[in-house]
Amino acid sequence: MSSPARFNLHSPRGPRRLSIEAVEPRLLFAVDLEPACDVAGEPLSFAGEPLLEAAGASSLGNFSASAALDARGLTGAGQTVVVIDSGIAWDHVAFGGGIGPGKHIVGGWDFAENDADPYDDGPMGTHGTHVAGILGSLDPRYPGLAPGAHIAALRVFDDQGQGDFPRIEAALRWVHDNRLSFANPITTVNLSLGARWNADGAPQWAIIEDELAQLEADGIFIAVAAGNSFAKFEQQVGVAYPAASSHVVPVASVDADGSLSNFSQRSDRVLAAPGRNVMSAVPDYAGNFNYRADDFLVLSGTSMAAPHVAAASMLVREAFGRAGRSVVTQADIYEVLRTNADTIYDPITGQSYRVLNVARALDAVLADVGGAPPTSQPPAEPAPQPLPMPSVPPPEADVADWGRIDSTVFQGQSFVADAQRNVLAANSGILTIEVIASTGQPGSAALYDASGNLLATATPTAGGLRLDAEVAAGRAYRIHFAGVGSSVDVRLTNLVRIHDSGVYVFGTPNDDDFAFAAGTTHEIAANGTRYEIAPSAARRVYLFGGAGHDRVSLAGTSGYDAAALRPGKVSLRTSNVLVLARDIESATIDGRAGQDVAFFADSRANESFTAWGDRAELVGADSRLLALGFESIRARSFGGQDSAALHAASATDRIAYVGASTRLIGANLLREVTGFQSVATFGAAPLVPLVTSERDAGVGAGIVEVSPSNSIRPSAPAHDDLFRRIGRQAAAPAGEAAARVLESANREAAGQAAFARLANDGIDFADRGVARWTRLAVSVHREVLPPDAGANAPAVTAAVDAVHAESPPQ
Repeated sequence: MSSPARFNLHSPRGPRRLSIEAVEPRLLFAVDLEPACDVAGEPLSFAGEPLLEAAGASSLGNFSASAALDARGLTGAGQTVVVIDSGIAWDHVAFGGGIGPGKHIVGGWDFAENDADPYDDGPMGTHGTHVAGILGSLDPRYPGLAPGAHIAALRVFDDQGQGDFPRIEAALRWVHDNRLSFANPITTVNLSLGARWNADGAPQWAIIEDELAQLEADGIFIAVAAGNSFAKFEQQVGVAYPAASSHVVPVASVDADGSLSNFSQRSDRVLAAPGRNVMSAVPDYAGNFNYRADDFLVLSGTSMAAPHVAAASMLVREAFGRAGRSVVTQADIYEVLRTNADTIYDPITGQSYRVLNVARALDAVLADVGGAPPTSQPPAEPAPQPLPMPSVPPPEADVADWGRIDSTVFQGQSFVADAQRNVLAANSGILTIEVIASTGQPGSAALYDASGNLLATATPTAGGLRLDAEVAAGRAYRIHFAGVGSSVDVRLTNLVRIHDSGVYVFGTPNDDDFAFAAGTTHEIAANGTRYEIAPSAARRVYLFGGAGHDRVSLAGTSGYDAAALRPGKVSLRTSNVLVLARDIESATIDGRAGQDVAFFADSRANESFTAWGDRAELVGADSRLLALGFESIRARSFGGQDSAALHAASATDRIAYVGASTRLIGANLLREVTGFQSVATFGAAPLVPLVTSERDAGVGAGIVEVSPSNSIRPSAPAHDDLFRRIGRQAAAPAGEAAARVLESANREAAGQAAFARLANDGIDFADRGVARWTRLAVSVHREVLPPDAGANAPAVTAAVDAVHAESPPQ
């Protein structure tokens, strides 16, 4: 069982060496200093930026926007910012003391200790408190940039400064679920952390892309530290992850002279802000330890730059509100900040970068108060047409309320006259109205907003009508039906949003059924309603299942496709689109031929994995994941009592054992399972096991042939690693063969071979000069059985269990 990768915070007293504690899934987090491990988990040496500096400290009072903010009276009021970090010392004077409703720190959660007290505990804390002070300190000496905003703390690091990626994922989901739970809505998230990475795109191992996409779709601004490993990556352009995600705003660090800090990673998308020698709040244990939470210290890093941009985003959002704009997206804010930023030239990379200028950004927004919307607003839609019917229907009209709409079918509707139905949009995006005429006439349909402005009219389809229009969540709309006969079904779907080359499909509280098929025109279906979308508008597709038992079907291309499946979350990547689905109980992914690869990962519950020549599935108590048409399929168990079965596609397929992995290899076929408690392999004819060492992982190394008479003989020289092979003739009809191959954990007798034969009448160990045996592996065994072994399988298992129980020969 592989444990989650660990990531570390750093001592507030200075840099400390890091060590990786797991290489699966090969992630290491570093918050302020250059990490001491690369992605592969090999230790590195480093000279980190000192966290504490004795002189030259700057405070937010010296930040260029402070005077302009005072003049405008903008403080970030009416909003809540979430700090995902080491927690916050909420009793600090900078935050007014206390936590909860009515306090400056309004609440949060501790994902390290699973309680509602996200305090920034020692000895390895400090970081989150410092970040929160930059955002919203109330101290007059060191004020935060957005002191009017409330703050929520999500603690993902424990007392020793360690955390894991699942905590980050859970924290991001918490933000979505609680975005409207406080007196002021959550508008901003600050992530001053990152995994070692240096690119301008998310890595393949990224597991929080769909959570970040969800928050972006919610309109939440996400500021992420760009990373501090510029030197380690040989001064190449790129940022850490999740700063490299397309769903966030990456933030680099600049020094007091306006130049990029020498530790800061950078890319074309970054906004740079002060990150060197920033003074802010820290817990008492990191200061003078006098039992009064009133300490301030200097820290440096892109972690300190990120909250500058997060706070600036809240000021810009507040300015938009003052200008009369209520719906504001992350893209709107980013464009204003970037367009009005200062430009600096970096002689190291030969590129120019943008440095935050909050005053100019606010001027650009507030200059439009009482006039046209700011330039960052999307182009206005054509002027709405006047309502071609009375805004108040006559008394005899057929009027009814259909309520909040996400995905609903009204069956057997009878409109004896012109009818009006009032609805409330559940999501911002597309509202689709379909009239399905079974016996009646489809007539016509039109959609109006609450003011009576015509938004769209329906067009005829095969046997009915269809209307698609953009709507806003929580807004009221009117549907007008005219000339529609009796006995028609009306399907209303408000689940799909298209924005910035991304398609978002939202689930309902009930069972949902989603589908995606890649092609020259991508096809998406949400609970039966189909959409055709150009690939240029759908480079990323996100499917959010939500509650209920939800299903998704994904179809790739005839070219190269890659799929990943694990309970609750699946993805498909083609040459021009990435599809991510989460909160899904049932999923089917079709590779549609080609040299495709699929990877299964189980949960920590009990599951079974089965692979055939044309498909593979992972089944758990509440999930079923199926992959079809993939040439290469690999599965890994991360915990639980998991079993696997591999079914050969032809009589020429072979088995290979490499370390903890079992491979079934055939023509244009690879099936591999790793870490499962038991693995059974079935073939139409005796299979050819290929037993290899971990070092010599080639298919042809250490071949052991199994003939119909079930004799075992080595057909290749012994290799360095020691293998014990146990063969048994099953009590089965003539011509059938059953053999068990067990790999010993013992590596002491390198270069020698020892075989144990289990005959029908007992166990016969043959010691070939081995100095000492160790007990055969109990937890993992691999079975080779014919497809109709039936009742013989328990006998084979019992025989091997007897071998497990034997004391090793001395």
